[in-house]
Amino acid sequence: MKTKTPFEDLKSLLEQLPAVDACGERKVKELQNVKGSQLSELEELSSWLAGWQGTKKPSVNETHICVLASSYSGYDAEAATTFIAAASKGQAPVNKLCVGNGIGLRVLEMAPEIPHEVNSDWTESECMAAIAFGMEATAAGGHLLGLGSLAPGVEASSYTLIASCLGQTLQEARLWQNEEWIGKSQTYLAGIESDEGPLDVLRKYGGREIAASVGAIIAARSRRLPVIAEGWAALAAIVLLETLKVGACDHVKIAAAQDHLQEAIMEQIHKQPLLNLTTPVDAGCSVAIAQGVMKASLDLLD
Repeated sequence: MKTKTPFEDLKSLLEQLPAVDACGERKVKELQNVKGSQLSELEELSSWLAGWQGTKKPSVNETHICVLASSYSGYDAEAATTFIAAASKGQAPVNKLCVGNGIGLRVLEMAPEIPHEVNSDWTESECMAAIAFGMEATAAGGHLLGLGSLAPGVEASSYTLIASCLGQTLQEARLWQNEEWIGKSQTYLAGIESDEGPLDVLRKYGGREIAASVGAIIAARSRRLPVIAEGWAALAAIVLLETLKVGACDHVKIAAAQDHLQEAIMEQIHKQPLLNLTTPVDAGCSVAIAQGVMKASLDLLD
């Protein structure tokens, strides 16, 4: 009998993910419709929360943000280690937002001091280990998971994975970006074989924080935990999972686009960002701000 590979196990897991709780979603919509007016986009968020939390009384009171910290060879790994040190002392920008809004914060360190080598001999098992590690992002449970990352060098790997899944061209990327990582993506994309699937591309050209984001999103779905995500790693993970199984990330909202290229990618995958920001912010900050939008949607239920 043939033994399944780690990636085959992952694909099987995707087929077992729970669906939205239509009852909880419907109950909240019925409550809102009493007002007799058409629901706004803000009000729709509360029924989305209800459906994924499986309750007619959704909440975001217990929100936890998890930032995945890693790095890539050739980039400034010190940026990640500096953030980790600041966050541990309560001095990172996201700490201030978390304290002010009663949000928990956790940084999952993925050896940022040992930069990841792209296109190295990263095996399926090692890639799956990173995915499994990312599932720890949901360990605190609660009502809502915020997912972010800080990994210097993540752009090239993320865009390579996204472009390979969506069939985007680098000409499209150059409309929005004029940075060194575009050239790296060109090299990576040229090395992808025609028979390589999304998970093969993740293994060869992705990084630890992208793989961990995949694991965090899957684990959250399994626990009926809605997700607000930000950044390139999470965006790449969302595109990969949606390519493997349409609807796999229906429980995920994106906090904001960090630039116009991300905005264009989100439009292609039909993900509307919660915030109208197209500038980079410090790790975790857009998620913390977007949590306030979720809370406002619930306040309208009262």
